[in-house]
Amino acid sequence: MKADASETRRREAGGRFVALGAGLFFALWGIRWGLPARTNASRAFPGASTSSPEFIQDLTKSWKHLYKNIWLSHKDMARQEPVTYVKGVAVIPPGWTYPPPELLDSYRSFLLQSEDPDEKKSFIILSQMRPWKLDFEPLYVVYGGAFIYPLGAFLVAASLVKAAHLVHGLSYYLAHPGEMARLYLCGRMFMAVFQLLTIWMLYDIGCLLSGWKTGLLASILFILTPAVAVHSHILKPHPCAAFWCLAALRYGLAALRGGSRRDYWLCGLAVGMASGTEFSMACFAVVPVLAWLMGGGGRDADGRRREFFWMCEAVFGAALLCLAANPYLLLAYRDFAWELTIYVGHGTAGFASSLAAVARGWVSGLGDALSLVMAGAVAAALIKGGKERRFVVLSSAAVFLSLWIAFTKLWGFADSPFVLRYYYALIGPMCVLAADWLANDLPSAAGLALMGIILLESGAHSLVYYKNMALDSGPSSTRLSAATWMKSHVPRGASVGLLNYPEPAHTPPFPYSRYRLVIFNKPSALSLHEAPRYVVLDEEGRASMRPWLTGRYMEIKAFAPWSILGFKADDASFYANTGIYVYRKSPASPRKS
Repeated sequence: MKADASETRRREAGGRFVALGAGLFFALWGIRWGLPARTNASRAFPGASTSSPEFIQDLTKSWKHLYKNIWLSHKDMARQEPVTYVKGVAVIPPGWTYPPPELLDSYRSFLLQSEDPDEKKSFIILSQMRPWKLDFEPLYVVYGGAFIYPLGAFLVAASLVKAAHLVHGLSYYLAHPGEMARLYLCGRMFMAVFQLLTIWMLYDIGCLLSGWKTGLLASILFILTPAVAVHSHILKPHPCAAFWCLAALRYGLAALRGGSRRDYWLCGLAVGMASGTEFSMACFAVVPVLAWLMGGGGRDADGRRREFFWMCEAVFGAALLCLAANPYLLLAYRDFAWELTIYVGHGTAGFASSLAAVARGWVSGLGDALSLVMAGAVAAALIKGGKERRFVVLSSAAVFLSLWIAFTKLWGFADSPFVLRYYYALIGPMCVLAADWLANDLPSAAGLALMGIILLESGAHSLVYYKNMALDSGPSSTRLSAATWMKSHVPRGASVGLLNYPEPAHTPPFPYSRYRLVIFNKPSALSLHEAPRYVVLDEEGRASMRPWLTGRYMEIKAFAPWSILGFKADDASFYANTGIYVYRKSPASPRKS
């Protein structure tokens, strides 16, 4: 018996090592994609005196003015913040050497922003705090304090070991954009840490359910899921919340089995951290409740009463921890109420259509084969699974139902092209159920065949994302290739249309001063203007503009992302090595649109 136990522990340790090793490899692959760099700014703004103290001061002043107005809009509970996008049409003649006022924000974005437009939000929130005045109020509370404050502490720790340089004030980073890139890189390392913690927790849950094979298989399925490949490389709270949600499930399983106060408390702590990271994850408070309802086998009435109070302690403690991590929900409740008015969408989609939209997003983010295996695993767990399997299914189902109702009727995100990010925390539990079913319920041959199909489909799709992230940080990226091509093929002085002001996410860094820029936010805005000779669009812009382009413009050059076996980078929230497309006006197209 001792030898068997020793062998089991050895296999569990070996499986965990393999899972974490694979997780570390994929977490680091392409982690440098889209970082800000002075070289890109120099390509886009050639010849500008951009290193002079006067120019940096101008950029700093405009930034301070912008965020002063944003703070005022919060204070006044305005429906909309000050906007930096173009309203209507802006025409910027060529030949300038000093960026015109309309392009100051664009130039600053190439120095300070990564190619994901949302990643800067964490640094904006942190930059508005004044720790030396004990002022930790965030500009936005939608990124929970259980995410923002640990991120800040991680960056401080990184600065202590010289991995980053922390300075209060924008001017330093405008003069040294490489230091800003290091901060982004440290932030993504923070995400990599949580990716490894998530894999550790997945492995533990798999071992609790049925052994180390399930834990290892669940980890591999999770790592090779396309949605995980995308979001694990972006500085946003979803992967962090997912770890805490899995921790809640892991200790909920332990409470279900043993009914100890420690397990209930740890489950409550994890729920509190999950909801403190991403407020919608408060629905995971159902986990300790279900652990109590479904547990209790062989326990007397007094034991059940004790467990009831421990469950209540867990739920109450989770609420207190969420508030402790987000004290400004109470200290600045007006700001929080204002932010709710901004994000609440009051969706009007019917439940059937919204469920179909979520299903499409789920299948797109996971793959057909893995989605079908997950559905089979859920059915098997409900029909003949044990108490632990049913607990995972019912917990996940209750969370899914809560999120579905909230995002359909309250938040209005039902038809969002990136809807899966809001259900990201459920990917892990579904991977565990799928792994358990493949490893233990199906015949070995069928399990191996299904696993092979999943690896071919989801694995190949994930490979597309990882490869494009790796390519994005190199000289052959789509944006740099497009910028080089335009400089040599689009005549100087030609009119070039852009769908909004240039920024790293959407616009290649071609020399803007060479061309007459026609910047518009929608095609109808061009009705009183001559349509530009050329239009340059990214993947997202091309999708929205395709009906208007038909018959007016012809595509003359495409810089498509890397793909394989028909799998493409089709997640709307993925910007690494995005496609760039150049259109030229058709000879028969009207002068005005």
